[in-house]
Amino acid sequence: YILSPQELQHGYLEFLVKENDVFLYRNKRAISRAFYLENRSKLDSLEEVKKLEEAIPVPFRRYEEGYVEIGFLAEKPGLLVLTDLFYPNWTAEVDGRKIPVKLAAKLFRGIPLREGNHQVVFKYEPTLYRYCWYSSLLFVLSFAIFFFFKDLNTRRTGSR
Repeated sequence: YILSPQELQHGYLEFLVKENDVFLYRNKRAISRAFYLENRSKLDSLEEVKKLEEAIPVPFRRYEEGYVEIGFLAEKPGLLVLTDLFYPNWTAEVDGRKIPVKLAAKLFRGIPLREGNHQVVFKYEPTLYRYCWYSSLLFVLSFAIFFFFKDLNTRRTGSR
């Protein structure tokens, strides 16, 4: 949607309402935040996105910081595109199975889907968080093993 203090005349804008000297328009060329392209396995450029008339809008089930959930019935195999910026720490699960997130249009996230009903989850998993978690777990295990063997050694020698 576009708000403007003046009337705009563009073929791709649909006038909706004027209130208090503000005009509201809908951009008919705007793409959905998530869309599906049947019979496609990749999307190479933003120019392709502008030309897409076959893009099927896909609704979100849940959209939060670091988490996106989509339920979608794909009638044909294709590419699901999420128009949020691509970043390597995003992971994807389709029907509970992890799959790699592809770069779509040099900017967005995309995943291939087979035909059928799918539950898709995108999660942001920062690398630093994982390293800290594993380091903490390793430290606790090392600490437990050290005291276990120290106690075992103390029992064997009988010294306190």
